[in-house]
Parts: sequence; C-alpha cells; structure tokens
Amino acid sequence: MAKTTTKGFRFSLGTRFFLATVAIAVVAVGAAVAVTSVLGTRIARGAVSRVLERSGTLQETFQERNLNYLRLVARLFADSPPFAAYVAEAIANNDPLSLNDQLEERKADLGYDLAIVLDPAGRVFARTDEVSSGRDDLSGEPLVLEALNSDYGEAYGTWVSRGRLYYAAAVPIGAGGLLQGFLIAGAAIDADAALELRTIGDGEVTFVVHAPEGPTFAVTTLEQRLADALRQQLRERPQLLDAALYGEPRELELGGRRFLALVHPLAGATDETVGSVVSLASLDEQLAPYRRIQRTLLAVGLAAVVVAVVLALFLKRRVSHPLTRLADAAQKAAAGDYDQHIVAAGGDEVGRLAEAFDTLLSDLREKRDMEAYITELARNVPEEEGAAAAVEDMVPAEGREMALVGVELRGYSERLAQAATPREALDRLAAGIRFVVQTIAGFGGKVQAVAGHRVVAGFAGPRHTERALAAAAAVLAGAETLRRASTVTAFGTAAPAADGVSTAVALASGPLVSGSVVWESRPEHAVAGRPVDELENLLRVARAGSLWFSRFARDELREVLAASGAEPKEHRNPITQEPIFALAGETAARLVSHGELTATRDLTAVTSTASPMTTLSSVGPGSQLGDRFKIISQLGAGGMGVVYKAKDYSLDELVALKMLKAEVWNDPQRLGRLKEELKLARKIAHPNVLRTYDFGELGGVPFISMEYVRGITLRRLLDQSGRLPLSAGLRLARQLCRGLAAAHAQKVLHRDIKPENLIVEHVGNVKLMDFGIAQRLERRATPSEPGQIVGTPYYLAPEQLQGREADERSDLYATGVVLYELFTGKLPYPVTGNVMQIISVKMKEAPTPPRQHWETMPEELERIILRCMARQPDERYPDAEALLRELEGLRA
Repeated sequence: MAKTTTKGFRFSLGTRFFLATVAIAVVAVGAAVAVTSVLGTRIARGAVSRVLERSGTLQETFQERNLNYLRLVARLFADSPPFAAYVAEAIANNDPLSLNDQLEERKADLGYDLAIVLDPAGRVFARTDEVSSGRDDLSGEPLVLEALNSDYGEAYGTWVSRGRLYYAAAVPIGAGGLLQGFLIAGAAIDADAALELRTIGDGEVTFVVHAPEGPTFAVTTLEQRLADALRQQLRERPQLLDAALYGEPRELELGGRRFLALVHPLAGATDETVGSVVSLASLDEQLAPYRRIQRTLLAVGLAAVVVAVVLALFLKRRVSHPLTRLADAAQKAAAGDYDQHIVAAGGDEVGRLAEAFDTLLSDLREKRDMEAYITELARNVPEEEGAAAAVEDMVPAEGREMALVGVELRGYSERLAQAATPREALDRLAAGIRFVVQTIAGFGGKVQAVAGHRVVAGFAGPRHTERALAAAAAVLAGAETLRRASTVTAFGTAAPAADGVSTAVALASGPLVSGSVVWESRPEHAVAGRPVDELENLLRVARAGSLWFSRFARDELREVLAASGAEPKEHRNPITQEPIFALAGETAARLVSHGELTATRDLTAVTSTASPMTTLSSVGPGSQLGDRFKIISQLGAGGMGVVYKAKDYSLDELVALKMLKAEVWNDPQRLGRLKEELKLARKIAHPNVLRTYDFGELGGVPFISMEYVRGITLRRLLDQSGRLPLSAGLRLARQLCRGLAAAHAQKVLHRDIKPENLIVEHVGNVKLMDFGIAQRLERRATPSEPGQIVGTPYYLAPEQLQGREADERSDLYATGVVLYELFTGKLPYPVTGNVMQIISVKMKEAPTPPRQHWETMPEELERIILRCMARQPDERYPDAEALLRELEGLRA
C-alpha cells in the first residue's frame, strides 16, 4: 500500500527560524528577569541571615565579656580583707547605710550598675538601688540559689531583678576563713548596650523578658511604630519565642515592611531561660538593589528583542539556503547515495554541520566499500563445515629449493601396542613427536606432515641444507633423552615413558613445490617433488640410530661434512639401486657441537616461522577440558601454542583458547613474564582490541582465553587482493590506530604489529590481537642476549633490530610498515634473507616510496606512511593519537 502524506499549511523553515528566534529572545528576557528575582531574593535572604548570625554572635560575645568583667569586679570587692571585715562589722551593727555608701562610691570607678550584699542565708542586707534596710529573702532566686549550692559559692548569668535585665555575678564574701555573706554585681542591659550591638551588627535588637504575665520589652532599638508591631506579633504568635525554634530565621511583617528575625536565648545562672534577644534585619532593604537590576534588565531585554528581530530577518536568509542543500543531501543518503561531496562554506555552525555531514558520508562510503570488499573475498573462502571445519589460512603455492628431513620413531610400533589404554599410547606418541618438532623448529624448520610415528620437516632459505643437517643430527643426539626419560606428561595425564625408542633419520634436498590443496572444502598442506620420493625410499631402508642422505643432499653437504671430519659411508638402495649414504649415530651426534652447524641455530632464532604441533596431546575437536571448556575446532597455531575455538561454560559463550607450547610452560622466567604482561593486557577494553579474558592452567598446561571473533586476518586479505581499496584501507588504518592507542593508554607495548595479528570481522571491524610478546612501557627492557630479538623482522623498528629500547614509536614504525603493505600490497624493503641482511638494509637504505607501487596514492598518505617508518624514533609521530588525527584528516 502506498504511503500518502497530507500536507496542510506550514511555515517555511526561514519563517519558523525567524519566529523561533524572536520567541527565544522574549523567553530569554523573561527567564532572565525571573532568575534575577529568584536569585536576588535568595542572595538577599542570605545577606540578612548573615547579619542576624553576626548579631547573635555579638550578643553572646557581649554577654560573656560583661559576665567575666562582673566576676572580676565582684571578686575584687569580696576578696579584699578590709571589705570583708567592713561587711562583717556592718552586719553585726545592722548598719546597711554605711555599706550602701561604700558600694555607691565605687560604682562609677568599677562600672557596675547594681550591687547587693546578702547575708550568709541569702537575705538582702544592702543594695544600691534602694536606701531602705529591708531584708528581702533572695535565697530562692536562681542566681543566689546557685551561689548557695555551689562548691565555690559563685554563680553568674542573666538575671531579672524588679523587671530589669542584668548581666550579674554572685561571689562569696569571707574574712578570717568565715563566710560573711555574698556580693552581687550587675550590669544593666539598657538602651546603650542595645545601640552598641546594632551599630556593630547592622541589625535591630530587642531584649525581651519572659514575665509570668507574658513577654515584655526590656529595651529595643526599633522605632516606636515597629516596636509596637513587634509586641503585637509576640502576643499573637507566642511560638516565636519557643525554645525549640532558637537560631532559626523567621520572616515577620512589621509596619508594612518585611524583616527576618532570629531569636537567641538569655540564660540564667542555672541555664534557665529568663529572656530572649530578638535580632531583626530588613529584607526589603537588601532586595532594593536587585529590584533596580530587574527593572534595568527588563529595559535592556526589550531592546534586545528589537535587535533580535532585525538579526533574525538577516539570519533567515543566510541559514535557510545551506540547510536546504543539507536536507536534500540527507534525503539522498537515506536512499543509499553516499557518493556526494558537501562543500563547507565558512567556519560557522552551518559550515561545521556541512563538514560533519561530509565526514559522515565519507565514513558510510568507507564502511560500504569495506563490507563489499570483505563480501567479495568471502566468496572465495571455504565455508565452515561442522565443528571440525578448518579455518586456517590458505598457504600460497610456491616452488623453491628445499631440504627435507624425515624422522621415524620406530620403537613405538611395539611400545604402543603394549600400552594399557589408547590414551596412554597416544600420550607416548605425542611425547616423541613433540620432542622432534621442537628440535626441528629450533633450526628454522617447518613441519610439513605428521603421519603415524613419522615426522617430515622442510627447510628453506639461506643455508637450508646445512640447517637441515644440524636439525637431523640434533634429533639423533637427543634421542637418548627420550630413552632416559621416566615419564611423559601429557595434558592432565602422567603416562609411561617412551623408553627404548629407536630413531631413524633421513635427509633429501632439491626443488620442491609446496602450498595448500583443497578437497571437500578443507585446505591441507602438501609438498611434491623428487626429494619427497627420495626421502620415502631412504626411510624404507634406513637403519635405526643412523642418519641417511640422498645423493643430492650428500653432494650439497660435501664441504661441511669434510670440514667436520664426518664422511658418510656409501650404500646401494636395494629398491631403486641408487647410491645412498649413511652416518653412524655417534658420528652424526658429534655434528651438533660443530661450530659451523651450531651457528645455524643462532642465525635463524628470530627468523624461524616454524609452528609447533598442530594439536596438543589429548586436545582436539570434541575434547572436554575439565568442567570449563569444550573444544569445537582448531583455529590455528603460532609461535606460542595452538589456538582452538571452544565453549567456555563459565562465561557461557564461545572463546578462542590458546594452549601454550611446552617450551613456554617449561620456562619459569618466560612464563612469569607472560603472566605479568597478560594481566596488563586484560585491562585493555576497546572495540578494536581482541579482549583477553583469562590466564590459567588446566592439567598443568597454561592457557589463555580470549574473545572469539569470526573473521579473517589482514594477511589473508592481502594475499587475496594484493592491496585494499583506499576507502577500506583508511577505515582499517584508523581502527588499528584506535586499538593501538587504547593499548598504549594502559602502558602496554604490543611489539608484534603485523597483518597476521589483525583480524577483520565480516562487517569490516578490525581488532588488534596476540599480545603474547607485549611488555609494559615502564619496563622497556632490551633483549638479554644478541640474536634474541622478539618479533617479526620485517615489521620491527631499527632500534629493536639493534637491541635498543622500544617505546610507543616502535609500535608506530610497525604500523607504518602495515600501512605500506595495506595500500601497496608490497613490503617497503624488497629484501629476503636472514636478519642481518634485513638490519643492514633498514639501517642504510630508505624504503621504496609507496607511490612507486601505486601512482595515484594521495601524497599526504605517502607522507604519513614514510613518517611512521622514519629511521630515528624522534622523527616519527609521538603517539598513536597523533597518527590517528592525521589519518582522520584523509577521506576517500
């Protein structure tokens, strides 16, 4: 059913923009006025509250000051022996008038307003505010009662006497160790005291006495009209003086004006409340400046609205046109048309929007091209077939000179038959094969096939026949190790040793063709040529414990054998009647220590690409590893171990499980370093980094569990296509830099960046993987021995090849080599051979300019690649973030 859209009357975008601008201006002015009102009130209340708090603090300070002074004055009198004697005599003679005269004489000098002398029972004997000699009993007054009951006979606090408020202190009068009575000294809380508080505290003050008939004013600084209004408020709202609300500001309206009031208690000698101090500050006076600001803001705002109307008319015309173009482009992009280019006019917001939209279109083009590229390549990649389907990379076919070494562990024919269980038999076989494979790998050999108890390995490259001889001799020399071993440790199983194993070794050389052949959608490695037939014939007739040569291999090794004093004995092959040659086991074993052959091990230590066994003993599709993993299929093998696709029951998801080789777990120092670096790698959480989950052991064999990603390596992509399209390559390069920046942010150096360690998902996302030789940035350790360079020579920075410190810029060098290969399909140095040749070329020659391989490569991209590959680290980018910024500036 077709979708219909009913269109009614609608304002144009420009008109709506104009109206919106005016509305925003009006709302902004109104909001500003409202906010100013709210904030002004809040600020004014805060200012008034501070005035009240200051007034309360001052009142407490005044009270403490006056009480301390009165205590001092009272003690000055009471502690004077003459005065005490005089009081005793006056009381004895019942002569209060003379005592009154003396208290009045000292009144002006000592600054008290009231003085009272009491007899020891608390009755008045003399007081300055009356002349009569009445004997009022004050023993029930809180101030006097506290003095009578106190251990020291002292008391002080606020006191109400005959309706007046005093700060008062009572002290004992003694003469000759006898109590003669008490002296009370008081300072009246009067208008002068209230005015002093108002002057300093900037607020009005009212002292209130809590009388039985209700609150009465002792003194106030308020004008009469406001004082009357406050009295009325206190009568109508007695809760204002509630002790529970002391210290809480309350708003009052007095005479049409708003005040904030704060009530503080006046405490007597026994902490009873005898009155209150009401501090007031005018809220209207504090708000007056903000009212003026509001009026000014309103006037300015109205003027701003007028200006906004004018500007809106101008912007209406300026903005609507480019926005219309962007809307048209967005509609085309929604329909799948990403091949547009938006020109950003100017640096304003519309220009930035156009630039951002153009960048988005570029990203969409790159994503589309990457997905199309991966989809096209995927048509030529074998499909997975069940749980055991092969997912290893196809090996390109090639023809070259090679040497083949064949090893037969013949003793297993009888020993395996004697095994108690099939598992024990396979564990014994695995132990022997593992020894042979690891020995051959040490000399740069690559296992071509494992059939039963026979291992066939190939050697290619410089001095390949000599390395094959050294490996064959080492196998014979090490066979004694197998015979002496007491146990063979397989995966989670201790099996009887493969003692008594007899070993036959044969060597042939010549031109061979090798590569992958496919049947039933499963790629398998194959080697074909004359040396294969010769090796097969040699192993048929070779006697155990000897090293056998084909005629061509013997001819190639004639000088090496002669130099070592080992002359093979000639025989006749009874099957083919061809001459064959043999060395006794003891003679062959001596070749291992020969200097010329020993050097082959050092030469190839870093160039070896040999893989370990394709499976570990007892591990394969369908295997159950403890209660945690179930092996689904083998994904591949590398220098550290074998990688399987597995179900992790603890995570309830698929993982890539790497089981480490024996030489890794048998080297405590290497294993400890690997654990340390993997702990750090686990912290790297980024979409462009393959996540490391766990490191542990199962049955004594260390494992690493990682995120499982269905995809293909960049090496496989390059082998298929030669180079990537510009848009797809830029997308991949930026993702590589983001992943590398995330690793560096966690202080992790990768140290082995190469196409084999980049996996591309089917949707085009790239993940950096294999942190097996990573190290912490803080450590930056150099190799401990010459030749022990870690990594792949073609991608290593010059400082790494020279054994110097590596840092972030070393990873950037490797990234530059990957980018070179990514956009050209070639390596920057057309050199093959050993490490010394690679080092020599990298130290002396500049890389071939990328544009020689791809003439239309953007010059800026070539500059970026060559800067990454600068010979000196200081000439490269300082970090991955800087390289990423440069790449983000390039668009296809």
